[in-house]
Amino acid sequence: MFGFRNDDGASMLYRHVAEWARQARARIAAMEAGGWPAGALAEWQERFARLQADAEAMRTAPVALMAEAYAALDGLAQALTAGEPAAVAAGGEPQRLSPVPPGEHRLPPLPYPYDALEPYIDAETMRLHHDRHHRAYVEGLNRAERALAEARASGDFGLVKHWERELAFNGAGHYLHTLFWESMAPAGGGGPDRAVLAQMQQDFGGFDRFREQFSRAAESVEGGGWAIWVWSPRANRTEILTAEKHQNLSQWDVVPLLPLDVWEHAYYLKYRNDRAAYVENWWNVVNWPAVAERLRQASRLRWEPA
Repeated sequence: MFGFRNDDGASMLYRHVAEWARQARARIAAMEAGGWPAGALAEWQERFARLQADAEAMRTAPVALMAEAYAALDGLAQALTAGEPAAVAAGGEPQRLSPVPPGEHRLPPLPYPYDALEPYIDAETMRLHHDRHHRAYVEGLNRAERALAEARASGDFGLVKHWERELAFNGAGHYLHTLFWESMAPAGGGGPDRAVLAQMQQDFGGFDRFREQFSRAAESVEGGGWAIWVWSPRANRTEILTAEKHQNLSQWDVVPLLPLDVWEHAYYLKYRNDRAAYVENWWNVVNWPAVAERLRQASRLRWEPA
């Protein structure tokens, strides 16, 4: 089935993922047979079927495949823990999640070691970027939320303009960075799967044209900011946007799919002022399975065209 030697580490990983997927599918089938509504777990069954097929055919890089396996298993575990069929939503996330209390956001850990993206992004940049810059956004978001909570309690909104600005700036920085880390992976790069390629073909005329526009957009952001591929529920298609200082010059009512941080702190230690080289090398670490999963979930969200 796999075509590897028994002592090949990649062979072992592929076999493990295939077995996990097989067991998950058996568990889902047993739940459906035990009384769960028909179709309530259909998307989970499809997801693990794809995972098993990818493992058996060795279609995905081992590290990316393992990341998808952990994400799928974790999501299924959360759905089952919720305990009710109604709690399982599209993509397997429980619908009733506990909200983050105001001022209690936390810095998420990197999903890989600091040096895992070398030689394209160096360990020192990743350490500073995550531990200092991202942490600063989390702390700033928490300060803003607590200050606004105090203003609501006291009725004193004299500084509401300041704290709303801090809320927008730091909140956008926190959420985009969280997505940014997840959008990269060791042994990433290569190309997207068929579903993502089909979306790019429809919206941009193919992957090469998408990549060219995305790269040029990232290179041309004035000052610090982002290039972001997004899903637009209103247009029922994707678009490439840019943002300055996280929250400026972008659009509302869209779902980010793939962000690229082009603030200088993201690349200056290694690339100095050569942003174009940073952008070009960044494509080698894109986590396409994670992007595909976000597109799969986001594309279910559709509003009346406007």
